[in-house]
Amino acid sequence: MSSANGGQPNMPPVIWWAIWGSLLAMVFVIGGIFLREPGMGALPWFVALGPLALGAILRFIFLPKAPNRRGGFVLFVIGISMCEMTALIGVVAANQNRETLLLLALLGIVVYMPTFLKKIPAA
Repeated sequence: MSSANGGQPNMPPVIWWAIWGSLLAMVFVIGGIFLREPGMGALPWFVALGPLALGAILRFIFLPKAPNRRGGFVLFVIGISMCEMTALIGVVAANQNRETLLLLALLGIVVYMPTFLKKIPAA
């Protein structure tokens, strides 16, 4: 995986798909383990919407404008992690609407499906 210009190499699409699939599966694991337990925190449920909103902004505003896949990969990882954070905050630290927050995190990760790679230049 060497780059022609001597910089950081581009991540092959299989890496994008592996990250996406693993974080998608992790939402199911988080839901399966922690939804049975009572919430451990007392945060208001809407606090978990902040990372989801940031993830959506990164996905729909900044990621389509990425100049290349190298820059897009950074936005991809940060944005999908923000959506995953919604599941963690919602299920572990909130006491209300935990199932809804888990579903919203799942949908946030689904929109990061790397089918957009064709539109981002490889160089």
